[in-house]
Amino acid sequence: MNHYRACKWIALWCLFSMACLLCLFNTFRRIPSKVIVLSQVSTDFDSKCKHPLLLSTREDFDGKFVGDTEKVLLKMISSANKNPNPVLIDVGANIGLFTRLLCDSFSFAEIHSFEPGNEMAYWLKREVATSCASSKVTVHDNAVGDTHGVPVVLYGPAKQKKYTITNIKAHNTGASISEGVNKLRGSTTILGRTTTVRLDKLFDLIPRIELVKVDAEGFDPLVLRGLEWMLRRRTVQMIYWEFNKHWALASSHTYSQTVSWLADYNFTSYVIGKHQLIPISHYCLNPQMLDRISGTHNVLSILKLTTYEQIPELFNNLHMR
Repeated sequence: MNHYRACKWIALWCLFSMACLLCLFNTFRRIPSKVIVLSQVSTDFDSKCKHPLLLSTREDFDGKFVGDTEKVLLKMISSANKNPNPVLIDVGANIGLFTRLLCDSFSFAEIHSFEPGNEMAYWLKREVATSCASSKVTVHDNAVGDTHGVPVVLYGPAKQKKYTITNIKAHNTGASISEGVNKLRGSTTILGRTTTVRLDKLFDLIPRIELVKVDAEGFDPLVLRGLEWMLRRRTVQMIYWEFNKHWALASSHTYSQTVSWLADYNFTSYVIGKHQLIPISHYCLNPQMLDRISGTHNVLSILKLTTYEQIPELFNNLHMR
């Protein structure tokens, strides 16, 4: 009996050892194929997402909102627009250069331009009166953010230039309501006193907004948070916003967090380069890459399942010819 039990245990041990060896063999046999798959994924990621371009100078990420690239993009957006009376919002309108570009690109639009600086707002209204005959433009003197009805002061550089009829350009670089940004820049000139607004409260009854442009001197992520309820309802079709080095001083939000947050509301984001739009969200989201960037990026975020989804491909194909 003892001999029988010993043989039985030896047989079981042999079977267990063979099973372990077979498992190890299969594991090592699969390692090369896994390496190949990872390599293929990496290659596909680089070719589709083009992240190395984000750290290069070839794409000319200059942070301009009124240049040749923007004119081409707005023509494409206008062509893809199916709304006969589109609603457009310009946050940080300054003296009205982008508002005028909206007027030139869209006919019979309803445009809301926000500029809390008193002097800039004066010249903005003059620009609207002379350049926007075919559209209805409303100028708001509020500062846009994630709060509503909070008193704020807009500061500019200590030696703020005055506008004249022969010196009409956006030269008030540094105007901000952020204490951190103003302290860094030494901004001590009061340009305006106003209150804050949330866009989702101000425009809660508007069923559809084609485009929201945001240039708020580091407050951009807070302006986007103030759109939240409209994003939940898919009211906003596109957002054209700016990332720059002042985000850290104006709020606690990072570049990658904001891109990821917009993706949660089904927006695909693209960095706007001189030659192409570079995807940075969803499959192409790379927090380590984005949060290394210290320069200025203009970003176009497009709501999924809209006619505007074709724009990145059209823009890139145009510059590949």
